Amino acid sequence: METIKTANGIVIEYPAGCGNAPRKFFLVEAVAAVLEKDEMFLNEAVMEETQLPDIPAGIDKIVMHSIITHGKEAAMECILHFEDGTLLETGIFITFKSAGKNVVRRVNTFRKAAE
Repeated sequence: METIKTANGIVIEYPAGCGNAPRKFFLVEAVAAVLEKDEMFLNEAVMEETQLPDIPAGIDKIVMHSIITHGKEAAMECILHFEDGTLLETGIFITFKSAGKNVVRRVNTFRKAAE
């Protein structure tokens, strides 16, 4: 795993080798941009009509266990670690404008039900 830290101090761990796969690393950067509310990045990387998910407060760390891309589609399996010690498993599914552009058209998230 590799790690980046946002300006707000949120740690993002992601699979090693994403730097060799530009679209996968773009997704790591996009998650960081959403967490930081980085309008400059988001205005270029997300279509205007795209609804971004609400981000819960109190995230301390995000562990991205897998990032998969294929054509216009991408998926990430993540665990959100909160400041109070709770965890939330989530899947993030992305549709890009086209297979060749890093412009997000659609984002959908799913949370694992409590066991």
